Amino acid sequence: MRRESFGRPIIVAAVCASALPLACGSPDTLGTGQGTGGGGAGATGGAGGDLYIPLPDASIGAGGTSIDGAVMMALDGGASVATCGSTTMTPNRAPVDVFVVLDRSASMYYSIAGDCYCTASVTGGTTNVCPSAPGCTSRWDAVSAGLTQTSSLITTINWGLELYPTPGGGVCTVTGALQLPFGVADSASVLRTTIRNNPPAGGNTPTAVAIQAAAAYVPTVDDGNKKAILLATDGIPNCYQGDILNTDDMASTLQAIGTAYTLGLPVYVVGIGPSVGNLDAMALQGGTGHYYPATSPEQLAEALIEISRIIATSCTFRTPTAPPDDAKVWVYVDKTFVPESALDGWSFGGDPTTIVLTGPTCQSLLDGKSTTVEVIFGCKDEPPPPAIP
Repeated sequence: MRRESFGRPIIVAAVCASALPLACGSPDTLGTGQGTGGGGAGATGGAGGDLYIPLPDASIGAGGTSIDGAVMMALDGGASVATCGSTTMTPNRAPVDVFVVLDRSASMYYSIAGDCYCTASVTGGTTNVCPSAPGCTSRWDAVSAGLTQTSSLITTINWGLELYPTPGGGVCTVTGALQLPFGVADSASVLRTTIRNNPPAGGNTPTAVAIQAAAAYVPTVDDGNKKAILLATDGIPNCYQGDILNTDDMASTLQAIGTAYTLGLPVYVVGIGPSVGNLDAMALQGGTGHYYPATSPEQLAEALIEISRIIATSCTFRTPTAPPDDAKVWVYVDKTFVPESALDGWSFGGDPTTIVLTGPTCQSLLDGKSTTVEVIFGCKDEPPPPAIP
């Protein structure tokens, strides 16, 4: 099964056969007719030796049968050959929780390319309307479209949403009432609808209080998923201590972001428009290094997708069924066997259906140095091969 991660493919597969003797027997020659040394029935023709038989996803395959819990797979139209394990499965990457903190200040009606309005109706007159108004896209429309595209493309994310200032409140108000909490069914669709139904209605940029509210809520969701905050804003935070006179509030915002990061919540920052200020300081406090600039709808969509792919790349995988024998689960990264180890390798998560890569093995996957993860439910009487084809 192919999955995308930060511009690179990650192939996650689980098979019930490896470079193992057929029917868990000795690695004898496979030819026409019956195999030897405890091997299973032979396939028609072909040279001898061990075989690696990847079975189709979640199926036995054409011509296959199940005998005493073992999967049987026909090779090249020949007799069925027993392979190890009770079923073929593909483990899925575990979902992640992304909490969007979205600026809905009045300036989000500005053009994404300039500090002017796309339409005169927003201001009630003709003041500060972009010269190229017929062809411009507002920041709000661009972020709405970008999140729509992202949430449709990356399906392993559970979405949450906080709009600030809070809809229906004052220009510096953040009530803590979430527009989309985690755990809502079809959160991607609800995310899109909620943003569309709550456009900016005037207001400032109380980013510090919004991040504080997010950091207070997100850790309370105990679903076992990796979590992150995605902040999208078009300017310098203000509303210091609730002041509506646009007093700079960068210091409080950095402190709030740093607190979120210490709680295990990285904060990714998207700066929308050309005059966002020093948002790199926010990203550094949030443990993500740099902010993502967006001065066109295309650049904004690319930033949202890239961030979401980074967040969605995790080291946790889940299988649809538990292994027949917990002691015979073998994990391979880039075709090489990795040991069961809490320090560097893999371990079970909360139950035997959850496999978690650990230590440098996990980091190599996150960094893109490793690209494939495969899981084998092995034979009871055979050791794992050191590598698979």
